[in-house]
Amino acid sequence: MKPGDDIQHKRYGLCSIVDITGGVGSLFGVIVQPKTPEGKALLATDCGVPDIPLMEGSIRRLSKPVKRVVGIDLTGSEKRASGFALLSGNEVEFTSRIRTDEVLITESVNIKPDLVSIDSPLSLPEDPTKIYRDCELTLKRRGIGVYWCFLPSMKALTLRGIALADKLRKKGLTVIESYPGAAQDILGIPRKSKGTHVLAEALAEYGVTSTCHMMN
Repeated sequence: MKPGDDIQHKRYGLCSIVDITGGVGSLFGVIVQPKTPEGKALLATDCGVPDIPLMEGSIRRLSKPVKRVVGIDLTGSEKRASGFALLSGNEVEFTSRIRTDEVLITESVNIKPDLVSIDSPLSLPEDPTKIYRDCELTLKRRGIGVYWCFLPSMKALTLRGIALADKLRKKGLTVIESYPGAAQDILGIPRKSKGTHVLAEALAEYGVTSTCHMMN
């Protein structure tokens, strides 16, 4: 990875990872599997409950162990950088900020991850007359704050996410949708608003580690 005008490359210690926690948070559904009272494993990408419609592209079981995962905290426009993180096992290898889809795709392909997790809606409403999907409505009913995917403020992000996921899949990568905020609420992981050190401690409790150092 070569830093340039398009990519502001930085490495963070665990406490600083929360600056782009969406990128790292996008990985929770893979590395954390809470249990239902019946003992069934759940993924954060299942919205934490076994009977709700899955987010587009999300999966209950992986066909092989996940070792390297790319998390992307996507923005609605290339004018603002998106968060980008790589997790190997439970260790965050690096985090970056990347502006364009072209570089997001290039970096993801070069890493050759087992999975790419994108913090963005990756599908349209099932009913074209509505601005929300079934999974979003279910989250809302369960008390999880969610923005409808086709709200005016969300439409650009949704369309960008769908297009990016399609391009990554055409490159042979496995892509899922994630909602870090919902995963954090369901798993009892505090949001960044509670304090960066509080969030960093919670990440560590779930086994997330990092040997990264800050780079100016």
